[in-house]
Amino acid sequence: DYAFKLSGLTSIIIPANVTEIGTQAFFSVTRLETVTFEEDSQLVDIKYGLFWGATSLVSIIFPKSVMSLGNYAFLLCSNLTSVTFEEGSQIETLKAQMFSGASKITGFTSSNCENH
Repeated sequence: DYAFKLSGLTSIIIPANVTEIGTQAFFSVTRLETVTFEEDSQLVDIKYGLFWGATSLVSIIFPKSVMSLGNYAFLLCSNLTSVTFEEGSQIETLKAQMFSGASKITGFTSSNCENH
């Protein structure tokens, strides 16, 4: 939890063997522009507030292995325009207030999703 909270990180590569990302892992990482998931990612579960306040994030492509994306994932991501889940995505649940304050969102792509 809170792994990179308030850091000056501008980009990150998430290793393929990561299965879970904890609560508010990138909370208020305002300079974060690029998030890349390694090929054959095993990421399944993403907890509450993943990119809360990551104002420099514009787009993201989640690996098909992700099944759950927590509440407030993109809260106050004011420059976010696009969220995509890879073809064959396992995503089943999107939680409340996922895009609250992300007023520039113009694209959301997923073939297998139920909104809660």
